Amino acid sequence: MSAEVVHNVESEVKAISEVETSGQRVAANALTYLLAQVVTWGVSILVVAVQPHLIGEAGLGQLRIANTVVGTVITFACLSLEQYLIAEVGRNKTETEQLLRASFGLRIALLPIMVDVIALGFYVMNVSQIVWMIGFIHILRVGIGFVGLPIRSVLAGWENAKLVAAIDFVPVVAPLFAFPFLFMGFGVIVVPLVDLAAVVLLYLWLARYMSRHLRIMPTFRFAEWRRLVHGGAPFLVNEMNAQLYDFVTVFLLKKFTDEAQVGVYSQAIKFQGTFLFVPVAIATAMLPSLARLADANRKEFKIMQQRTLVVMVATSLPVATMVFLLAHPVCHLLFGHKLLAGVPRVLQISALNMLPLYLSTVFYRFLVAERKNGVWSVFLTGTVVLNGVLCNYLIPMAHTRLHNASMGAAASSLIAECCTMVFALILLKMNPFNSDTLGSIVKTVLATAIMGAVIWKLRNVFVLVPATVGMGVFVVLAWKLKILGDEEQAKLTELVRRKLGRFLRRRG
Repeated sequence: MSAEVVHNVESEVKAISEVETSGQRVAANALTYLLAQVVTWGVSILVVAVQPHLIGEAGLGQLRIANTVVGTVITFACLSLEQYLIAEVGRNKTETEQLLRASFGLRIALLPIMVDVIALGFYVMNVSQIVWMIGFIHILRVGIGFVGLPIRSVLAGWENAKLVAAIDFVPVVAPLFAFPFLFMGFGVIVVPLVDLAAVVLLYLWLARYMSRHLRIMPTFRFAEWRRLVHGGAPFLVNEMNAQLYDFVTVFLLKKFTDEAQVGVYSQAIKFQGTFLFVPVAIATAMLPSLARLADANRKEFKIMQQRTLVVMVATSLPVATMVFLLAHPVCHLLFGHKLLAGVPRVLQISALNMLPLYLSTVFYRFLVAERKNGVWSVFLTGTVVLNGVLCNYLIPMAHTRLHNASMGAAASSLIAECCTMVFALILLKMNPFNSDTLGSIVKTVLATAIMGAVIWKLRNVFVLVPATVGMGVFVVLAWKLKILGDEEQAKLTELVRRKLGRFLRRRG
């Protein structure tokens, strides 16, 4: 056997091993992120349920307006270095220290500009005095995160799923610590104050942790900054589009209605966000491995696309069905019949948006791995414009005819996200109804329909009963029908058994 043949065989074996290792790592990390997201979901639901009773619709609107202005500016000022760092560190870990230190230096240099632009944003929005106060505290909070956030990206690139999940959990749980102060009547201002305290403690700990592994003193070299800015540019357009999407919606809601209606929309979007834990977990786990896989094995990369499509359809359809059917009883249980009365109908429209959001969230990572996020950003700019045009028409129409302006905002988002989903499939050259996926999709639709019928039959019982029974019916049917396929179900079973075994051994 020639040396060339031996080399080719060794390369092929190495590539196969890399694919298997990446797949196992993605699955393990996805499960870690998923479990963390489930816990996060529970905390988020508690916050969504209790907070409106303590600060009211106007308070929710004030927080949303402040968050939107600050979020829009911070998204631009961040220059999307985080996504670039995750991908680059995932490809080549030897550059971690250089990239991290340069990121710190660039962020420190940009910090004063960011603060000034945020203040200008509040002035242009003509916000109330309380929003100015909330905004000032947000500036302190995001300033700390602005400089320190690259640490999280490095940990994600290292595929340290447990620590990344813990970092993401801190801002989710922080509002719980504001509840006692809200009960004592301190007002909405205490919410950002508690969040600020949590972020300070978090990043002090992260800095100390990272200093054990790398030098973290910032560097101020224009050549390194130029590389970071150039690398993050395609991501920046995408993230800015997403943020402008939200900014335009909130701006037009405030223009045509008031802060209370913004609060209704905000609460519905929070609900919607809590049900996106599956795609968020999978997307977070996949990006570092996808960046390697796209270069190493195109065939396996395409197979992973098809498998991911099936998983997203199999998880989004039952979630959407449950949210749509149980929106009214859940909201009435949490808020009563008077507070946030418009949320259930907005939530039902948002439920129809689950499939597009699930697919777009995950397939964006595939586009990043294939370095197609540049052309993707051009299309997203069009969807931002489309959403703005639709909001300008549908918000006042819904406000006048349905007495619920937020329904117009949700409908605008639904139309725009459907366009986004279709374009993502086109750009990835994916046929969602090929021979490998059609059977699984049909089985998912069947299982979802049966689940929906069960929930509808039990709709007058306490809401937890139809939710639990319905989801149990779907899980059993999905397993019996083998929606994920024999091989994937076997891998999932083994992964869960291994994780559970580790947990039990630790407990023992």
